Amino acid sequence: MSLQVIRIPHIAFAAALLAAVSAGPATAQSLDGVVVPSQRCTTANCNSLVLNGTINGFARPISGGISSTANPWVASFSPGPITGAGCLRFAVTAEQDDLAMAVVGPTHVVYTNDDSGCTNGSSRCPRVVVKPLSAGFYTVVLNHFGGASVESNFTLNVGRYSKDANPNCAGATVGKSSAAKK
Repeated sequence: MSLQVIRIPHIAFAAALLAAVSAGPATAQSLDGVVVPSQRCTTANCNSLVLNGTINGFARPISGGISSTANPWVASFSPGPITGAGCLRFAVTAEQDDLAMAVVGPTHVVYTNDDSGCTNGSSRCPRVVVKPLSAGFYTVVLNHFGGASVESNFTLNVGRYSKDANPNCAGATVGKSSAAKK
């Protein structure tokens, strides 16, 4: 289980990541409390936090056979203070296996995506764009699209963009409320 940061284009990202890692062990299975600063750039995934991660699935012996365990990759990110319009963009840009993503917002709205497209031309990578934003943390869960137990590497770009008109905010993912109906 490992997590590698391959590019941090902004000093605030480095500080946020250092704070998150210093607070406890950062592994491919959990990364918590990263605050994503707002960007004004307009090219795809520009100035985003770029994370390499691994989905860790493994087989373990049990009585009468072998059981496979699918362990998702989980992280939480915050847009920081909400001072206007904008979005959070979570985009897998490379993957070994077909992954799906779920993002649970601070107001219990769930955003899901399976196949939005990778930067390498594959159509399988998930991407979730959240707008409008709410104050609090967004929990991101990545796993195999069918729940299979896989050992799979991926690259996740996380960016916050300051204007709704920013191309990175286009195609917002429709969320579904997980709040119980009365």
